[in-house]
Amino acid sequence: MRDAFEKLLHNGLVSTPDAPGTLTDVTTGKPRRLASALLSLLTPGLGHAAIGFWRRAVPWLVAGVVPVILLYLAVIASAPRLMWFAIGMVFLVRIAALVDTVRLPRSTRLPRPRIILALVVALVVVEQGAGGWLRTNVVEAFRIPVNSMYPTLESGDHLLVAKIPATFARGDVAIFRYPLDQTVRYVKRIVAVGGDTVAIRDGRLVVNGRMLERSATQDPCPGEEDDRTCAIWRERLDSRFYRIAIAGEAVHEDFSTQQIPQDHVFLLGDARGTSQDSRTFGPVPNRLLEGKARFVWWSSGALGIRLSRLNQLVE
Repeated sequence: MRDAFEKLLHNGLVSTPDAPGTLTDVTTGKPRRLASALLSLLTPGLGHAAIGFWRRAVPWLVAGVVPVILLYLAVIASAPRLMWFAIGMVFLVRIAALVDTVRLPRSTRLPRPRIILALVVALVVVEQGAGGWLRTNVVEAFRIPVNSMYPTLESGDHLLVAKIPATFARGDVAIFRYPLDQTVRYVKRIVAVGGDTVAIRDGRLVVNGRMLERSATQDPCPGEEDDRTCAIWRERLDSRFYRIAIAGEAVHEDFSTQQIPQDHVFLLGDARGTSQDSRTFGPVPNRLLEGKARFVWWSSGALGIRLSRLNQLVE
């Protein structure tokens, strides 16, 4: 890879005796220009450095970072439109950097190809390291494989999750590590926190002795034609409103009253009849909670892209 990269940058360039150790463009310089344009698409400012404009490269590097920061802030703030604006900025900055690189006059003192190669490798390493840290600690994307959180989330939804340190509360839709196999991650709704009591009586959720309010909707259930008992309800937990699907055995199920240990939460899937949740694996330690679901940024199913699901905030 290094030899090919150096060959590309050296093509059309020779050392000059009056300026030892430098490279001068004695032909058209097109190979170097092509390389700098491609580098600008990789990272704004990198193409400028490749043709010797180091000072001009710095503001372009900064310009390339700003929309990425804005993108992460948009997810944390649950602002999908701002996220798409930031994504557009990412591409526009790269295209603008490419155009600026092409329009610059040729420098008579070009950096050695090995210096550019080292800079490329360093930037790739930094970007990969920063990207890994951000996915672990700030924002991460997930794909929903099943309908256990229907109707809030559907199979095929691509979800963005904010993972910055936060206090989890009743009603939050949380990503967590499955207690019985912590290599697996689940998404469910927190319905009770440490010190609370939780129960289900005749299919109704009871938290701290109070049966939650709910009202019927006309929304369809998935596969409703095969299950006439399925219904979508709008449930209220504290000040949060969200939809749940109740079908099959969940219509009349009971769950004995349980008190949640401190530093634990009790989670349920919004599809109460099909979800494997704290009713089967028990309360989840807070240390296994990883983040809060913010919004669906992409969704696809058997018929292709589901436009109606895009930018859906998680209730």
